[in-house]
Amino acid sequence: MLFEAVQCGDLERVRYLLDGGADINARDDKFFNTALHRAVFARQHRRTELIELLVARGADCNALNKKRLTASELALENHLEEVAQQLIRCETEHLDDHLAYYLLIRRGNLQLFEYLIALKRLRYEEEILIIAKAYGELRLKNVPLKEPMESYLNEILINHDYWLRNEGGGGGGGGSGSTVRRRRRQLRRAENVRRLQAIVECVRELCGGYDTHNLMDVDSLFLLRLSHILENLLFVRNHYRQLPLHHVEFCIEDPGMRQKYL
Repeated sequence: MLFEAVQCGDLERVRYLLDGGADINARDDKFFNTALHRAVFARQHRRTELIELLVARGADCNALNKKRLTASELALENHLEEVAQQLIRCETEHLDDHLAYYLLIRRGNLQLFEYLIALKRLRYEEEILIIAKAYGELRLKNVPLKEPMESYLNEILINHDYWLRNEGGGGGGGGSGSTVRRRRRQLRRAENVRRLQAIVECVRELCGGYDTHNLMDVDSLFLLRLSHILENLLFVRNHYRQLPLHHVEFCIEDPGMRQKYL
């Protein structure tokens, strides 16, 4: 009954059924669609309210149908871009920025990810840090990403890394140039602090999750964390050439030393 009410755009009936205990994430037998999937094709004049109601009541925005599409991806497949944008807005408006980016990166649809970027309208440097952190967490958990999404993320992070290394490709003169250079230094400092924090977190996870006296206590996640540590160490060393690699251990162990170098 819930599916029919959603399809017909009967908002009051949908609300009544949900209040009566109807399973909001139940699936139909033919396409494994949920009520949220069905809302994509609801009558246009009630569609927006239906989607808002279903998401507010706990509809699973990550639920996949028989074609392994979420409701937002189903909307895109049927050229309903405005519906897809609304679904992303409803899904992410009450999430913190990091979680929203994490979920959309994991979902792997570039068009939906671009909708999120347009909705959030974060400052460039803030957005880059959030993307880098979310991407790093997914890699650390060995979560496979769709190839277009992974290529896209690698491209923007590599471009950002190049920009940092080359101080944004040079700056103008005068007072504005000085301000730009100062801002670049702040960005580099923030990025290196984030990298050092990632190293610390990985080291703690390795020390706390494995037997340090057993050389056989190694798995793929252990090796992935080691790779993540090395990647960040090399990044920090390349950006702070006055900081020898063997001194980085002091930055990790002593926050005071870390601030001295940063």
